[in-house]
Amino acid sequence: PVVFVNRYPSDPSVLDENCIYVGSDEHTSGKFQGEWLAEYFKGKGQNDIKYILLNGTLGQTSTTLRTESVLQALKDAGINAAEATAPLACDFDRAKAMDKFTPLIGSTEYDCIISNNDAMALGVVEALEQKGIDPAEKPIVGIDASKDGRQGVKDGKLAMSVFQDPVGQGKGAILAAANLI
Repeated sequence: PVVFVNRYPSDPSVLDENCIYVGSDEHTSGKFQGEWLAEYFKGKGQNDIKYILLNGTLGQTSTTLRTESVLQALKDAGINAAEATAPLACDFDRAKAMDKFTPLIGSTEYDCIISNNDAMALGVVEALEQKGIDPAEKPIVGIDASKDGRQGVKDGKLAMSVFQDPVGQGKGAILAAANLI
């Protein structure tokens, strides 16, 4: 028996009665980001936006599904979202996000930052603050609602984050493993 925890297999055909997945629905994560952004921009009367996307690990299912679903949610809401730059592959890493985003500050026009997780979103916050720019000027959205991510939302530095329940996933994985045994 095998339990995949928080990392949906790239080949879902492996899932059966002896091999299961316990984790969040990555489609929902991106969808919530897209819906929040659509409401924000529609509230400003803006239907055309340029975004910078911070990708997690390329090829990983969570990266792919979070990215596809946020862009689809924007499209479904009538928002014409265009890339301000090519996506930045940052491997879910705060320091990599900061390093890759910093050169874009002041040279790239964008309306929002879409991040596949909170750590990368907070790397953007740090990069902006080091340049003396208020990160709240343009919405930065993340996923995980990590401790630092929640604090970023509370402090007004992140616009929002989508909750991923690590405790629930851990408990679910233990229960699933016990049931499989």
